[in-house]
Formats: sequence, structure tokens, C-alpha cells
Amino acid sequence: MGARTLLGLAIELVVLPVGVGWLIDAATLPAVGGDWGGRIAFAASHLTAATTLHWVAGLGALMAASVVIKEVCAVKLQKYYACCF
Repeated sequence: MGARTLLGLAIELVVLPVGVGWLIDAATLPAVGGDWGGRIAFAASHLTAATTLHWVAGLGALMAASVVIKEVCAVKLQKYYACCF
């Protein structure tokens, strides 16, 4: 594999889900009553666990968004391609 392919896979499968996981964490922080100091302290002391949890949350959110987009497209195209669905 070329370097561009490996870089693209790394971004799509590692960097993007971890970033989305951190964004989900930031968005839900007020709802769970947490604070940034506690999250940063946890991430500093348990780096692998924090990264894995954010990766799983981000990957789940990206997969859920993919399923929703697929279903919306299927419903919108259903009237044009009634024989295919």
C-alpha cells in the first residue's frame, strides 16, 4: 500500500472517530454534570482507556449517521426506483 492510502485509512479509522468522540464528550458534559478538569485528569492518567472510549463513541456515532443517511436516500429514491426496493 502506498503512503497516501495508509494516511487516508489512519485519518478515517482513527483520527476522525477520536475527534468525534471528544466532540460528543464536550457536548454531553453539562448533561452528565462533569467538568473539564476531571476529564483531562482521567485522560492524563488513563490515556489508553480515554482514547479507546472516545474512539468507540465516535465510531458508533459515525456509523449511526451513515445508517441514517443510507435510509433517507433509500426512502427518497424509492419513488424513482420502485422496482429495486
